[in-house]
Amino acid sequence: MNKSLYLIISFLLLVPVLISGQQAKDDKTEGQYKLTSDKLDAQGKLLDEEIAGLAQKMAQLIKKYDMINNKSIRILPYQTNYNLGSNYLEIEKYSFMKDEIYASKIIGIKKKKIKIFVTGQNISKIESEIYEKSDESGVAQIVSIDDPSPETVGSDDIKFVQTYKGKKVLDKKLGEVRNTTASQMRNEIKRMFLVPHYQLFYSMLQFIGEAYSSSQKDSDSDLTDFLMKSTKY
Repeated sequence: MNKSLYLIISFLLLVPVLISGQQAKDDKTEGQYKLTSDKLDAQGKLLDEEIAGLAQKMAQLIKKYDMINNKSIRILPYQTNYNLGSNYLEIEKYSFMKDEIYASKIIGIKKKKIKIFVTGQNISKIESEIYEKSDESGVAQIVSIDDPSPETVGSDDIKFVQTYKGKKVLDKKLGEVRNTTASQMRNEIKRMFLVPHYQLFYSMLQFIGEAYSSSQKDSDSDLTDFLMKSTKY
């Protein structure tokens, strides 16, 4: 997407999404109908299953590479920060805003961050943050997302808080967002933000885990080769 994710969230939460077209008068006429409530609910459930599935896959990776206890991870994707706490790991992806005319001039920064809390073998909570700040205007915009039950199917309890110029302008749970055949905002937030957001950080976790595993194998191989060579002198 060309726009920042926080703008997508803001747009979907604050501006009604109008679905064009009229109810089909003839069942054979294609593209001239609206989703029924049942279809809308079924669509939302499939998206919920996809979101929970991504959280479960992240939990499997964290367990596989023992990430919550692994303080030796050093290889990271480009423009990424990685922090480890006693019961969480945090990944931050950032990029710099460039001047349209002078491409080498940095005029701000954009960040996407996810903080994954782990209890036992499961993810107990996911906190995310979408952040953008312009150096020219000094204005910072932040959307915080709190998912208190990531591995459970159902996203109505996910909370969005938007802050603009230091003031809270929105505080709402996803279940409170309109989701009708004429204004499918709740499903669109799931489809356009939550799924790609979790998919991104799942892919980053996978890269980090595989890179660490590969580096360990290389170290073991180097040690083995060194020791075997020592037997020849």
